[in-house]
Parts: sequence; structure tokens; C-alpha cells
Amino acid sequence: MDNNFFTQADEFDTGVDNCIKAFMNGFETLAINHLFNNRNTVDFDQGSNEGTFDVVEDTFEITNSTNGERAVQITKSILDLNAYSPSYTFYCDETSFNRFEKDLQQGNSNSTNLSFQNEGITFVRSPELGPLFGALVSAYSLGAWIAIQDGSVGVNTWIPRQNREGRVTPEDVYSTMINPVDGLSYALHTYVERFDGTATNSVKQDTKTEWELSLDLAFHDTPLTVAGETSLLAFALV
Repeated sequence: MDNNFFTQADEFDTGVDNCIKAFMNGFETLAINHLFNNRNTVDFDQGSNEGTFDVVEDTFEITNSTNGERAVQITKSILDLNAYSPSYTFYCDETSFNRFEKDLQQGNSNSTNLSFQNEGITFVRSPELGPLFGALVSAYSLGAWIAIQDGSVGVNTWIPRQNREGRVTPEDVYSTMINPVDGLSYALHTYVERFDGTATNSVKQDTKTEWELSLDLAFHDTPLTVAGETSLLAFALV
């Protein structure tokens, strides 16, 4: 490191920062894929005349031209008809999130008050849903989202025993690190080896420290008895 403008601490901090960002992006992808791939495949429209369940796309379709401004209200109604009670979370693609954010700001001071639909809902911007819904035969482009009752999905985390115990060997250190972004405990493994660093602007008699952060995740949702029925309900504007 003698010939490097940056200190080892600088490089380490940057590496950890990039690693955490990569984890966050990866977790987002895993979570959204779980929601999409495990969405309900059983008709859940309960006789509603304000939309249609597409049995090919496993998505409840709401006509944008007539009911687009009431999409949130209709979604809440469908959730209620299926015995899901507030509060709810809507995982929205970019288009639906922007649409809902705009519509639900139309409050009492506006000629059209749409804000009544907002109660009891958390909206999560999930851009990766867009390409997934767009890849379906219907290629939904006007907005799509997955609605759930809060508490019906979750994720379990796991790290190896040697990290939990803080095991140390002559060459390895197994420990944990708290991610400041999500507050989870990650497995941290470090070891040092002799290293000829002349090819990387260092010195011949150098040492190299390897760091590895890891975390195992298991996504799950509420188990239901009917085959294909899940608590993850997909909606789209058409």
C-alpha cells in the first residue's frame, strides 16, 4: 500500500460500501421475484363487476379508462372480499406507483378528491415488477402491482455457526457484521495470506487480506390449503 494514493482503510470502506449496495440490489431482486412468481393463481374476483381475473396471467385487470382513478379503492375492496383485513402493502411497478402517488395527492382542496383511498395502505416502489409484468402475454404497461395483507409475507435469515460463535483459527477469523442499512447480522470471514503485489502496484513481500460477507435468506408467504391460492394478489390496469 506504500505506493497507493488511497489508504487501506479508504479502499476497505469503499469495498464494504459497494458490497452493501450490491446486497441491497440483490435482495430487492430476490424479494420481487418471490412476490411475482408466487402470486395467486386462483380466481379471486369474488363476483366483482369492476374488473376481471385473467386466468392466463393470474392478474386481476381493472379498466383504466373507466376505473383507473379508483384502482386503489377497487384493490382494497377485492382484498376485503377475500377476507384480508387492513393494513395492506401494495408493491407497485414504476408506472402504478407514480400514478397512485399523483392521484392520492388529489385532496380536499381539489375538484376531484381521490385521497380517501389512501387509508391503511403502504405503497412500495418496486421498479423490477415492471419488466416481469411486461414480459407476460398481456404485456401490462399501464401499471401493475401486487397487494398483500401486512404480516402475510416474510423472510428468515441465517448465518453459519462458526460465524455466530466467533470462531478463530491461525489463518481465519469468523465473525459477524451488522449492516447499517437493513440492521441484519451478516457472516464475515477474513483470512490473510502472503502475496506478491508487484503486478498490482504493491511490493513483492506483501500480504493480502480476503474479506467475505454473506447472508442466507428464505422468503415465504402465508400457507393456504387450496392449490395455487396464495396471499399475493396481482392487479393491473388495462
